[in-house]
Amino acid sequence: MWEQLKVTAMPDPLMFAVHLQQVGEQQGIYRHLIVENKTTYYAILPILSSLPYATLIYGAGWKVVSGIDGLSEQLGVGRDARHQFEYFGDLDHEGLAIWHALSQKCGAVPAVELYRALLRQQASTGKGGQRVNGNAIEQFISFFSEEERTQVSALLKNKEYVPQEAIPAEALRNRLLDSAAERREEKGSGA
Repeated sequence: MWEQLKVTAMPDPLMFAVHLQQVGEQQGIYRHLIVENKTTYYAILPILSSLPYATLIYGAGWKVVSGIDGLSEQLGVGRDARHQFEYFGDLDHEGLAIWHALSQKCGAVPAVELYRALLRQQASTGKGGQRVNGNAIEQFISFFSEEERTQVSALLKNKEYVPQEAIPAEALRNRLLDSAAERREEKGSGA
């Protein structure tokens, strides 16, 4: 029946905002921030022009994993362009599984500073039915300090989670702006 209807399997295109100045300045290496949820996307969008990212990508949960292959074409930068991805999702088994799939597919790394801010928020309960991916957890926590590893592991073991939205929008924007300023200072000092 699929053949008769001429249905083809095509992933949804990515939904993202472009920071054109960063695209123009990247010289073949494009940095991208992927966020899992729409609320977080809209919280960051107003400051995109002050951040070092060529794009802010709304991941829409798992959709980003299949859609990420079309980024170069959608962005118009050619297939030879190199991309660096940072991912920020909910701190739960599902969020880590999405990050892990992206990590394997395109080398995405956790947006460590944002997750650190998330770890300072109050955890919630109620995500006990999520599938546990031990490899995802181990690889994810390897980006953090020993104390943070213990905190993340305990949170997941206790079937707790912290959604992205736990960070108030203004605090999220301030953390990103501070991080961008720190990177500019490091770059300016030759570090």
